[in-house]
Amino acid sequence: MRYIVTLIVIIALIVFGVAIFGGNDKTPRPIPAIPKVLPDYATTSAEVSLTTDGRINGDDVHRAIRITVSREQRNIDVIQGYEGNVIKSQSFTNNQTAYDVFLRALGQAGFTKERKTNIIDERGVCPLGHRYIFELSNTGGSDMRRWSASCNEFGTFGGRTSIIRTLFQRQITDYDKFIIGVTL
Repeated sequence: MRYIVTLIVIIALIVFGVAIFGGNDKTPRPIPAIPKVLPDYATTSAEVSLTTDGRINGDDVHRAIRITVSREQRNIDVIQGYEGNVIKSQSFTNNQTAYDVFLRALGQAGFTKERKTNIIDERGVCPLGHRYIFELSNTGGSDMRRWSASCNEFGTFGGRTSIIRTLFQRQITDYDKFIIGVTL
């Protein structure tokens, strides 16, 4: 009986030692990436964008407006249909200092905030209104995509939609003139 108890204690110590010290597994554990704050991307190739997707209608008359801002450029595209056909586009130069200030303003308005919702996909939501898609891309692993809608509380975006929309529109010189005739 004594031998059985001693054997059980030895086995328990071995199991306990392997559990604590990891046995022979010398595989390095990856260190989780520390998420950057938005202004940290000002010196990188990351870009932010806002797409305002128009009312749900026929492919030939459906329109969306996409504004993309990076360290070097500010772009606006008018998109026809649901497959992303760019029908009108304009680009402006940008610089790192201006981009840094823009990213800081977006950060203050909650550009990266996420809201929990059961509706992950914006397609088909708010059919008589607009969907707003907010993206951070080319980050090297921390890309982000969130959305909200004009007609309800749906969406994964937790920031201040109207302020962020205005900030993006003000990145485009003569924005109002550019979108004349575009019906969303």
